[in-house]
Amino acid sequence: MFLGKATTGIKAPTLELIRRFALALVPLAMGMWAAHFLFHFLTGWKSAWPVFVRFVGNWGIAVANQPGLSGSSLGFGLENVHILQTLLLDIGLLATLYLGWRIARLYAPKLQPAFRVMAPWSGVAIALYLFGVWTCLQPMQMRGLLS
Repeated sequence: MFLGKATTGIKAPTLELIRRFALALVPLAMGMWAAHFLFHFLTGWKSAWPVFVRFVGNWGIAVANQPGLSGSSLGFGLENVHILQTLLLDIGLLATLYLGWRIARLYAPKLQPAFRVMAPWSGVAIALYLFGVWTCLQPMQMRGLLS
């Protein structure tokens, strides 16, 4: 972060640069959140029916329980879910890099200094992206269900 500022001679306060570039990471964070939510939605969407039947039953309304709705797949295999998660992370990374580039161009209108300002933040964004992809590929354990 300081390296980018030092190599370009930008006069802006360091804290201002950190604040601006940190906000550029929001699209990547939203992509990670959406990828995680997508996993739970696509693998557990049918679990809402038994909850609905129980809720309505508590109010004294009888609903025919349909055993055909048990299960937890929307027709997506786990591989397809991973592809969709990675696609969401890709979109978040591209948006983060775009916003970071726009911020870098505000402080360094010429290309070479803008690249130098953006390089450390791009490295952080790419590292977070890779960590997000790795996390999405890990098996999801439902802790606490057996106890």
